[in-house]
Amino acid sequence: MGSDQKDSNKAGTPTDVKSTAGTTAEKSKGQKAVRIVLERVLSALFWILVWAVAAWLIHKPLLVSSPAETFRTILAMVATADFWRTVAFTFLRMLGGFSLALTLAFVLALISSKLRFFRILAETPRAFAGSVPLAAFVILALFWFGPDKLSLVISAMVSFPILYSALLTGLLQENVLMDQASDMYRFGFFDKWRHVRWPIVYPFLLSSAGSAMGMCWRSTVAAELITQVARSVGGELFSAKIYLDTPVIFSWMVLLILFGNISEWIMKLLLSLFAPGALLGRSIGKGKQPVAASDTHPSVRLEKVTVEFHDGESVLRLFEKNDGGISLKLDGGNRLAVMGPSGAGKTTLLSVIAGYLTGSGSATVHGTCFMNFSEERLIGHLSGRKNLLMCGFSEEEVLKSLQSLGLTEADADRPVKDYSKGMKRRLSLSRALLGLQKEGSGILLLDEPFSGLDEESRKLAVREVLRVLDEAGDQAVLILVTHEKEEAEALSVAEYCVIES
Repeated sequence: MGSDQKDSNKAGTPTDVKSTAGTTAEKSKGQKAVRIVLERVLSALFWILVWAVAAWLIHKPLLVSSPAETFRTILAMVATADFWRTVAFTFLRMLGGFSLALTLAFVLALISSKLRFFRILAETPRAFAGSVPLAAFVILALFWFGPDKLSLVISAMVSFPILYSALLTGLLQENVLMDQASDMYRFGFFDKWRHVRWPIVYPFLLSSAGSAMGMCWRSTVAAELITQVARSVGGELFSAKIYLDTPVIFSWMVLLILFGNISEWIMKLLLSLFAPGALLGRSIGKGKQPVAASDTHPSVRLEKVTVEFHDGESVLRLFEKNDGGISLKLDGGNRLAVMGPSGAGKTTLLSVIAGYLTGSGSATVHGTCFMNFSEERLIGHLSGRKNLLMCGFSEEEVLKSLQSLGLTEADADRPVKDYSKGMKRRLSLSRALLGLQKEGSGILLLDEPFSGLDEESRKLAVREVLRVLDEAGDQAVLILVTHEKEEAEALSVAEYCVIES
């Protein structure tokens, strides 16, 4: 048994090195969390001490309430039902404003990410909401919406620019490599969104939601204070100001800081349910079904193809045979090996055939391409099984393919992020082979498919590739990128293309 397979079989044992490393990492993470909490507690105690010293030095309770008096007042306040009704009233207004802002920000950011003209138009209200002084907007909002809706509108306006900018930034980010893989293997719309696009957007939303929630609290209370809304936190602050009740004012200030931090924590906890790989982020669809195989046999025609990068250097040239570029003529049943030194452009050639790159010359490809990418391009938070199921393959097809490549059912249920390099390589190869089998016809692009595999795993992989190609017969074209001529010979390759460095 090869080393890669041995690692796979040992993964569930108590003595597994990876498990020990994971336990150590979790312990370290827990210690870091405890240290952060202690640092924050000590920081809070320091400022409470500064506050107590300041109150003692000033010695004017009407101007500065001492910490002791403030905390006594807080205890008296929280013991009444009116206090909780007041807090609930303000909290619901704040939550309504935040929800409105989040909904608008998400919808507008989504449209803006697709339409540049709309993005330019949306920039004006975003800049307006983010730069106009709050007091000025409060005066206008009083005329437009009335005092009853002012706190809702103000909290939404304050948090909208933060959320919109963060979501738009995330939506404009691209993961070109995963987009190509999802298109090639026909991920369903929601699967692509959840497992390709959402992992990019999520960190931006998470980083902005907490600060937006804190701003919502402050702006909601400020609006209530201005409009003197009864039975609200802002209304209670206004009453305390009228009666010069300094302990109550300081108590509400402390409580608002506490409520703001709790709200941020709750928001991040709720968002964590939608984190990539979390409970609500692991489901998958069935993928799109393959199109019916065409009567036309797969074929590849390249005529003097070159790809030029920004420095003007032509990176693809046929070695010693055609300085004008690469020319290929492949039909169903043909098997070609592409060889050459690292960096010569072998993967670039596969990208041209798959349609991901264009260059000078002529490239005509008939048939669907299935590629095991050199970077694997798998979804780490999903299991190996789900990575294949979301491409539209059946449960039976998936398990049969994985087992033929030496991956067990237990391996299939592990998150791909925990796979070794060899296991990822075999999973990627399985996806390409299943795609060709499901379609019944196509062009199989293998980019160093056996790299990182031990001897036993390599033999299993070669055997499975040969089986799939033999079943497809003249309905399949194989283009293999390799550094080893023995690998090409093992796959019965009859034609070679050597790329000059």
